[in-house]
Amino acid sequence: MFCDNLKSPPYAVCKQGASAIMKYYRDLAEKAGVRRPIISAAVIGNRMAGKTSLIRTLKNQKRELTYRDESDVDDETTKVFEVNEVSLGDTTLRMFDFGGDKVYHLSYQLTIRPSYIPIVVVNMEQFDKLASTASVEEATRQLCMDFLSHLYLPCVSLGPPFLVRTHTDRLSSEVYSSRKTELLDAVERIRARMIQEEKNSFSKRKIVRKIIHFTTNDKPIFYPELIFVFSNSTSDVSNIRSLLQALSVRCNESITVIPFVWEQIAAFIENQADMPFLLVEDIVKRFPSDKDMVVVRFMHNEGRLLWFERENNLRGIVFHRVSAITEVISILFDHRNIDLWKRRIQDFAGFAFQGKAITDAKYKSMVNSFEATGTIDECLLMHLFSQQTFPKDVAISLLQTFYLICGPIESKPRAKYIIPYLSADTIQPSPPASGLLRVQTAVVFVGVPPPSYVYHVLVVAFLNLFTDPRYQIRAASNGASVSHGKLITTLHHNYRTREITLYTDTPVEQLDHAWKCVFDILEAILNKLKSVWIAAHPVCKFFCSHCIYSGEIEADCEVDPDWYTPPENPDTDPPLTDRLINFSGVEPVACCNDRSNGGPLTVPSPLRFPCR
Repeated sequence: MFCDNLKSPPYAVCKQGASAIMKYYRDLAEKAGVRRPIISAAVIGNRMAGKTSLIRTLKNQKRELTYRDESDVDDETTKVFEVNEVSLGDTTLRMFDFGGDKVYHLSYQLTIRPSYIPIVVVNMEQFDKLASTASVEEATRQLCMDFLSHLYLPCVSLGPPFLVRTHTDRLSSEVYSSRKTELLDAVERIRARMIQEEKNSFSKRKIVRKIIHFTTNDKPIFYPELIFVFSNSTSDVSNIRSLLQALSVRCNESITVIPFVWEQIAAFIENQADMPFLLVEDIVKRFPSDKDMVVVRFMHNEGRLLWFERENNLRGIVFHRVSAITEVISILFDHRNIDLWKRRIQDFAGFAFQGKAITDAKYKSMVNSFEATGTIDECLLMHLFSQQTFPKDVAISLLQTFYLICGPIESKPRAKYIIPYLSADTIQPSPPASGLLRVQTAVVFVGVPPPSYVYHVLVVAFLNLFTDPRYQIRAASNGASVSHGKLITTLHHNYRTREITLYTDTPVEQLDHAWKCVFDILEAILNKLKSVWIAAHPVCKFFCSHCIYSGEIEADCEVDPDWYTPPENPDTDPPLTDRLINFSGVEPVACCNDRSNGGPLTVPSPLRFPCR
């Protein structure tokens, strides 16, 4: 394991292995290296925390506030993320301003690198209101600790974070003094509980305990000298200077020496501002010396560009303008602004798609359907992207690769895509229809809870198993339901309770198919979970179908039973259905629901155990 504090060669080089290190020293010997004075910071926090205002304040060295009105075309709220540069003497600090809306949180995992400076912004007025209505710990989790998890889980070696408390003048001095103490105390309690819960987990994946900063027990998460306060006062000058100075010190600690030829390649790539992305083959043609893409990979490791080398659909593309990806995500997920869709309908000009005329009425109908169901007609999707500089096929590949949309699903008159997050519908659990059995399991998360966007990614992973046009799909903001043959399979999630419920309703003669369906889906979502939230420790509960059928208030269940083995290594483990014991015949088994003086019930084994 390489130390990420290395300056020569930097960690972003060491991460590639011995061949990259040797190339670094060879290229450095050819011509003197250059000091790279560009450092990156991640500014994170809830919606309306004041992140954008903070960055503008640092950039202009005077207190700046951001205009926010989602119904206004001049709304300055950050969509996905934006990149701004702040000059700190000889150093340039590249600041990633991450949008606080939950659907944008996926971008943290795509862009955060070990060299980043973490800056957490907490709106103390929001904190006070949430602490009053829920609890101090819930307010701390939602406004602070969840955001720290976004940063430190993909990059366990990040240094100590900055904390910026904003909107302090909205509270009285007495309330503010009390709340700031409660915030810091709750941070330490939650940190200790996260580590203890992971220690108690049977899973082999111990990620939180690998976070260097979290496990430094003799120091708090937020060092006192890295805590800053910003009110909305335009005369707040001393705090601006103090924060700039502290950032300057951290930047100077991170400056490294880079071979001259590497910086030439980097400068060329970063200066292609008129291109939405570059092709790997074009970079290799221009710079044959980097045919192994060491420099491009180095820039990706540093966060200066994005290259999804391991994704088949995207490995031939280099996203040298990191913020260009925001165009793709925000065009679909900027959904709160109802007036935006009204303006699109108002400004609509008829066009032809696949040889058929799209009228005003048809366009409005597609928009209304999309807003209600989260299902978007291929025609509407292509029309939205046709107004952008980003190529449509690459945009769709991005959305598919990161499980933001499901599809295409062939249908009449055109293919469709599904975005469960945008559906206005919700799924409410209900008993199975008369005469049907239900095979049900629940996935409960202990340790660091996945953020809300992860649940939506898992719904897309679920729907990706049902892209055959014969399936009837109902997408919802909290899950989805699919009718396939005589089976009806439903997945719904609850971020508050950290739980996903999955069940298939089936005629008794297809009970074996229902078991297989549940396990195939369970394996798909758990495998996807490991790639999007590595700290997850899922516990699986399997419920008694007889209890559900007979209407018991609480169905008997087993937690991770002996016949079930959660997948630890998705790439090497055999399919889950192959690892199950092959139950045969119908034997009586015990159910813990005691419905009579005669003791526990006995039920047919296929109602409790997988059968073929």
